[in-house]
Formats: sequence, structure tokens, C-alpha cells
Amino acid sequence: MATILVADDDLALRQTMRAVLRKAGYSVLLAQDGIEAVELFERHADDVSLVVLDLVMPRMGGREARERITATRPATRFLFISGSRGTGGSSTFIEEERLSFLPKPFDAQLLLGHVHSVLAQ
Repeated sequence: MATILVADDDLALRQTMRAVLRKAGYSVLLAQDGIEAVELFERHADDVSLVVLDLVMPRMGGREARERITATRPATRFLFISGSRGTGGSSTFIEEERLSFLPKPFDAQLLLGHVHSVLAQ
């Protein structure tokens, strides 16, 4: 099954997402921010099928992490998550580029539905 890289600064949410995704049969890599996400992606690029990024994280947010990842692997699939979508211009690019977005809070079924949808693209 696919490997999913999840980056979010909320430890409890990362752990919950890992449990949900593993139960569904996915392998999961966890990062606490965009910098760790980029580093993990670089080490496991051949295995990662989907990157789930929180829009707003310390050190490096989801938008910049996506830019760095797509610089080396343009075809990488992404799912963005956030509890603060409407604040500032950090989410404008999601609409402009028609990227997948899942607002927080979400339940396991909604997460799995979005993951499946993005992986099927």
C-alpha cells in the first residue's frame, strides 16, 4: 500500500492521523513542520505517494514545503489541512492551483475519503 508523509505541528493530531492511516493499510511518515517534511521526503521520495501538509506550521509552513518538494518531484500529490484557512494569503494558492484541502477539525472517515480521492487522481 501507499506511503503517506504527514506534517503537522500538533503532536496529538499527527499521532491520530498515523493511527487512522495505518489502520487503513498505509505506511506513514511523520514530520512536525515543513523542514522535517522536506527532509523526510528527500530520504523517502521513491516511496511517498502523498504528502499531507498543514498550511501553518513553525519554521516552515505547508506552502513553502510543497514548493521545495515539487522542485525535485513535480508530480507529487498533496493534501493540505488547516484550521485557519481564511486567515491572510496563505491559502490563496490552494484555490488558484486547485489543490486538495481538508479543513480542521475532521474525522477519520473524512480524512480517508480525501486521501483516497487524491491518490486516485
